[in-house]
Amino acid sequence: MHSSTSSFERSRTVGDWPRVWLLAIVLAVAVLGGQEAAWRAAGYWTMVTDDRDLWAYWRSQVDEACEDTVVLLGDSRIGWGFDLEVFREVWPDHRLVQLYVPAAHPVAALRDLAENEDFRGVVICAIGAESLAEEHWDQQQPVIDYYHSRWNTEKLIGRRIRTELQQRLVILNPELHPRQLVQGAFGDWPDQRVWRTMGDRHCPADFSIRPEEDVNRMYDQQYEREIGQLEPLEDITPDQWLSRVQKLDELVRRIQDRGGQVVFKEYITNGRVREVRQSIVPREEFWDILAANTSAVTVHFEDVPALRDFETAEGSHLDYSQAGRYTYLLGRELARRGVLRPGNSMAVCDSWRCRE
Repeated sequence: MHSSTSSFERSRTVGDWPRVWLLAIVLAVAVLGGQEAAWRAAGYWTMVTDDRDLWAYWRSQVDEACEDTVVLLGDSRIGWGFDLEVFREVWPDHRLVQLYVPAAHPVAALRDLAENEDFRGVVICAIGAESLAEEHWDQQQPVIDYYHSRWNTEKLIGRRIRTELQQRLVILNPELHPRQLVQGAFGDWPDQRVWRTMGDRHCPADFSIRPEEDVNRMYDQQYEREIGQLEPLEDITPDQWLSRVQKLDELVRRIQDRGGQVVFKEYITNGRVREVRQSIVPREEFWDILAANTSAVTVHFEDVPALRDFETAEGSHLDYSQAGRYTYLLGRELARRGVLRPGNSMAVCDSWRCRE
């Protein structure tokens, strides 16, 4: 026979559990709040994980889009160097979708849009001569295959939730880890990336947060990377190059035949990076042949006075302090050519990022 005392003890123990859970929640919130405050005080920012799901989410927006949609294709140079906020401020009637893929050339993505019979929008595609090297044509195909074969409603919901949280909480920055907070307390804070990804895949880069020697090292790395990417074109014949241009133009015409438009824009490069590009793939033998044999609109920065004098941070990427104005001036050129609606593009943008 159980005593009344033991029954009382069990009842009291059960009644303590809500208070235990409440205390645990309060402690967890306090710890996480302390970490959040510490990271913010150390100058770190929120960052959205730029994974395949985020790319696929925005690729799905193209399927739901209309003829006023503008899709950005390319690698990190259009990812970091195109200011989505400025574009939306000046051209609010266009729906903008950022589909750049870091360190990958965009021909596969252009082919994907050409095969989408419903797409009638505008493609702004950042390419260089190396984009047409045969080994580079399919570099973005893996993320495209992921979208077409594995993207579903469950992944969409999960990505939306993660995006909303990551946009608000520094502790969810994929570059940070609690153990780094402990290291930082002893003066060894982790290096912060120069770029940050936002929920719409806007990706501004701030090179000023890194020491000059780090930026110089990035310059050297970019120089070596350019050589490696351009080498496959060193022995290409004029006929072979023209054949690749014509093959690329077949994709352009498929989009144009449905009422869409395609813009090819040359990368902005400076200094040694520009010199090595000109030595390996001279403009007159590559870009000019492309421009003369495609039905796409082509924009080479050297041909547009307003775009000619931009300086990149490390030979090939624009800092966010330059990206806004560049976006505004590029868009204004495209509006002049009839690619974009005039909108507010003929007036000086109110944002400090694009003021002339």
